[in-house]
Amino acid sequence: MSNSEVDKSSRLLLVEDDLDISEMLQAYFNIQGYEIQTVMFGEEAILICHNDSPDLVLLDINLPDINGYEVCRRLKEDLRTSNIPIIFVSQRNRQTDKIHGLRMGGDDYITKPFNFDELRLRVTNTLTRTRYRRYIDPFTGRPSGSLIEEQLKALLLRKDWALLYVGIDDFDLFSDTYGFLNVRRILNFVSAILQQTIDHLGADQDFVGHVGKGDFVIIADASQAAKIAQTIKSRFHKAMELAYKTPKKPTAPSRKITRGQEPPVLLMNLSVGVVLGNRKRFSDIRSLAEAASIARRRDRQRRNHE
Repeated sequence: MSNSEVDKSSRLLLVEDDLDISEMLQAYFNIQGYEIQTVMFGEEAILICHNDSPDLVLLDINLPDINGYEVCRRLKEDLRTSNIPIIFVSQRNRQTDKIHGLRMGGDDYITKPFNFDELRLRVTNTLTRTRYRRYIDPFTGRPSGSLIEEQLKALLLRKDWALLYVGIDDFDLFSDTYGFLNVRRILNFVSAILQQTIDHLGADQDFVGHVGKGDFVIIADASQAAKIAQTIKSRFHKAMELAYKTPKKPTAPSRKITRGQEPPVLLMNLSVGVVLGNRKRFSDIRSLAEAASIARRRDRQRRNHE
């Protein structure tokens, strides 16, 4: 797919409270052939992404209501919006600000004042990368993005299905502590557990997809949902205990590690949200994804209170 093909079909959402910058960027990207919508408030941006997902978000950090970091966090944690690429555009030029933005899930970070050509190229390159990874996740090789959306749409026409939204708890903390190679290993490990469980308990038409970061989805028969969820968590927990050779769950470590200090032992868990098609009817995939996100948060909260 060429860059021009990406540009012609792309819709941008600009979240910026400086009206002069907002008007300049809107005029510039309109001339470049983009469709662009501008808003001043973070909450409004989240609502727009839920209702009509843009292809990319240009996000300022200093907003009148909630800051851009919080906007990014909420979009990336929600199954409905986790695949929308985000480029931070901010006056904050410290290295720690950039690292924090990328850690929150941002795809890129550019500081003000910016060069228009550089910003356009960053937008184009981010859109190109995103289009490719919307089909297959590069880490696990699992179906992602648009392929997951197609599966969710198909669910709306079926009965007796289960959607399991699986997430690695403290995934960002693990990533910061152990680095890229171990992140890749843990993602492929979880992917293998999900597939093995489906091979054992599921059917040929069941589906395993990788939403992004530490989040996966499984589509299976409703009658097997509880058993699949329990088996996944049990296998993961036993494997983690064996890997760290400890029967106790360590306390979550601080993100700050002293130079030369050994990385702390971090025994993670999986949270699994289960939505059953025979319990409630859904009119669209957004309401289905929202229900799955809520179910997973509740699963984690229950375990934290045990």
